[in-house]
Amino acid sequence: MNLLLALALSLPCPVTDAAKTALEGAGITPEEMNFDRHWVTGVELADSLVVGCLQDIWLLPEAAEAAAEEAVFLCGPEAVSGGMDSLLTLMEEVKLDYSRAIDTLACADTLAMLCAGMWADSDSAGTPGEWGLLYSSRGAEIPFDSEDMDIELDRFTELLARWTEPENPRPELVIGLVQGMEIERSCGTINAPGVTGGVIDFDDTGEVTWVIGGTGRNTYTEDCSFDLIIDAGGDDLYLTGGEGVGILESPVSVVADLAGNDSYISDRPVSQGSGFMGYGVLVDLSGDDTYRGSSFSQGSAMMGGGLFADLNGCDHCLGGVHSQGAATLGSSWLIDLQGDDFRKVSAYGQGFAGPAGKGHLVDCQGSDTYLAGFTYSHEPLLPQDHTAMSQGFSTGLRPFCAGGVGTLCDLGEGNDTYRAEVFGQGGAYFYSLGILYDAGGQDVYSSAQYSQGSGIHLASGILMDVQGDDQYVSRFGPSQGAAHDLSTGMLLDMEGEDCYATDSGQGAAMTNSAAVFVDMSGSDLYAVRNMGYGASGWARGSAGSGLFLDMADRDFYMTSGADDSLWIREYSAGLDLPAETPVPEEEVEETGNPSELEMDSLFSIASEWGVSGNRERVLAHREELASRGAGAVDYILEEHLDSWSGLEHRAIRAVFNENSNYAAERLFELLADTLAPNEKVNAVSWLGETAGEEAMPVLKAMLADSMSTGLTVSVLKALGNIGNTEALPAVLPFAEHESERIRRQTAVTLGEMGEEALETLERLAGDSSLAVRSAALRSMDGINDGQD
Repeated sequence: MNLLLALALSLPCPVTDAAKTALEGAGITPEEMNFDRHWVTGVELADSLVVGCLQDIWLLPEAAEAAAEEAVFLCGPEAVSGGMDSLLTLMEEVKLDYSRAIDTLACADTLAMLCAGMWADSDSAGTPGEWGLLYSSRGAEIPFDSEDMDIELDRFTELLARWTEPENPRPELVIGLVQGMEIERSCGTINAPGVTGGVIDFDDTGEVTWVIGGTGRNTYTEDCSFDLIIDAGGDDLYLTGGEGVGILESPVSVVADLAGNDSYISDRPVSQGSGFMGYGVLVDLSGDDTYRGSSFSQGSAMMGGGLFADLNGCDHCLGGVHSQGAATLGSSWLIDLQGDDFRKVSAYGQGFAGPAGKGHLVDCQGSDTYLAGFTYSHEPLLPQDHTAMSQGFSTGLRPFCAGGVGTLCDLGEGNDTYRAEVFGQGGAYFYSLGILYDAGGQDVYSSAQYSQGSGIHLASGILMDVQGDDQYVSRFGPSQGAAHDLSTGMLLDMEGEDCYATDSGQGAAMTNSAAVFVDMSGSDLYAVRNMGYGASGWARGSAGSGLFLDMADRDFYMTSGADDSLWIREYSAGLDLPAETPVPEEEVEETGNPSELEMDSLFSIASEWGVSGNRERVLAHREELASRGAGAVDYILEEHLDSWSGLEHRAIRAVFNENSNYAAERLFELLADTLAPNEKVNAVSWLGETAGEEAMPVLKAMLADSMSTGLTVSVLKALGNIGNTEALPAVLPFAEHESERIRRQTAVTLGEMGEEALETLERLAGDSSLAVRSAALRSMDGINDGQD
């Protein structure tokens, strides 16, 4: 498994020095960007890291790399001895802790009702916003009428602060216990309540109930109420499991699937490794799996803990609001070790944190797709776009309650795609911190607004990309290392030739904020329509500070800003340094011993791409192939006469050019026989290149016969390559041919036959086809230039 990480634990010294140089011209130091922004000192549930990054913008890269280091630790879980027995003991402890927390909370039902709908549009049926859905979906009586639950935000904040979160187990421990299970691998011969298919064993009487499904196909229905579901294998269907809902059911629920291409489907809130006043776990060890959940699914924690871990396979995940590594008043993890995965969430997910939440999404390998939004219109500002608040994002409840820390860490070399509409991709809102860290690959980041390393309204966000040629697009700002209203934002791209486009951003600090944009290397393209490239504005009688740094290589700016330049604005600056990134030495493929290879192997290597470090190797094999003379020619004509490969044709031409007399002799013989269409096209093309004028009689004679369009074009092209005007009478009639392709090739061929072809070319220059007209005009220009 390849994991990529930046080596530094803070900004590299060259960046620090460049920041000092740039800001010196603006009359400030980098430290002076850290003016006081902690204005709401009485905000509830504030996290110390959140406040630290709000006050000190230079802490953001350290926070991002600390998150990445923790994520790396989770990418290599090891089996833990004890397996099922140890897991049951752990579940008993967690169950007791959550039961006590709920029993000692007088407002438990009130808080559960309020929190179940806090992240969804109240007009959207089928979401947590549908009043009491958490209760009604489980057949429970709704304890209050909606009219009784009209509550002011300050009062709601007071209720949130009453929750005392039990300590959740570390994710690597739980995953390790599942990996360490020693389960009988059999189909199972007994039945268990709520399970269809063979069951190996079950216990529905203990403190923690459990069932072990067999290796065949099982379905775990909504009536399956076991606290622990273990499945030994098979392509299974889960309609329940991994949902710890302590206010209504057991506060602890674990699914451990050991093998198979499984489907997990749930239409009710809280599922698939999620906890609501409880702790929910789903660990799937292998298989290409499908997950479809409603709200609070796939690693979600609301006043609890959630763990969703898929260790292998290419998976498809659909989640509702507050899903896929989302946490409020708790901690959640979505961990994926391998595979090219697809993830889509309605909003508030993919590494999201609400108040007192720590939401994590960790993907260790693969080319992944992340989509967020598409459900709730962002009215009235952008009614055609949708709220995302996802992909390393956190938010508080302004103006009373702070948010948490939301992180998305993608640690592999895959080419990832990120699409979040409004709010996302390393962003945050109101006393929160959002982090998106991508370690490698040619990545694409797309959003509508408030994204890509941006803090909004007393918040901090960072997007850090370590390697790859990346694309960043945000239709509106602030985005791409930007901040608005007493906030901090940073975008740090360490390596690659990147493209950036936004309405306002790239080091734009609005309304008493600080913003930093840094691109360490590569020839980059920048486009900003309005405010950007290291700029700030005035508000409340004082300024902010924005900084733009491009540390190396030739860059292109669509508006203001310039390569190899320093520009100064009020308390802000931009600097593009002229340094060149050292070009790493290419890894040169070993040439090997071409002379020792059989013809098949030799031809195969000679037909590879001869570029970069493979160039000398390919050329050496082509040279050896050509040196084998008649044997190589015969091999090609017997085994590859019908080749469609352009790379093979390059190797073939090298052989025929070196052995032209024998190759021409063989090609004449072949054209006298009956050949398949593509064989004849190739023979004609190679003959024109190899035999030269000796091929003219055969080619002219072929034009007198009825041929396919493709073969006619090949013959005309071969005659053009020869360029002898004696072929002109045979070529001219094709200027009137009904086929556009043939007329176009005729125009190209006539361009090789001198001024005698000009009259016909002038007529073709009036052809109805653009392809024919342009070819004729180009040929006429070539002939006229040759006469000068």
